[in-house]
Amino acid sequence: MNDDLATITLEANGALLDYLGETATISMGPPYSIERVREVASERWPAAVGLISQSACARGDTLLADDDDISDGDTIALVPPVSGG
Repeated sequence: MNDDLATITLEANGALLDYLGETATISMGPPYSIERVREVASERWPAAVGLISQSACARGDTLLADDDDISDGDTIALVPPVSGG
């Protein structure tokens, strides 16, 4: 395994459950950012690219911006937008 790869666990919510299941893991190289997580997830699940690009990302109770750093072993929740009536 490449030492430059980080393994990230994704927790899916809402409509993303249909694509990723409850949890999924990705391996990614630098840059280690939320933006890169979105890119790698979109490549792996191209049918979900719209949801992935619009989803909020969080680590624990903290919402993350695309330029926020992540680390090997992090768990990132993907929370797609919801509509209600």
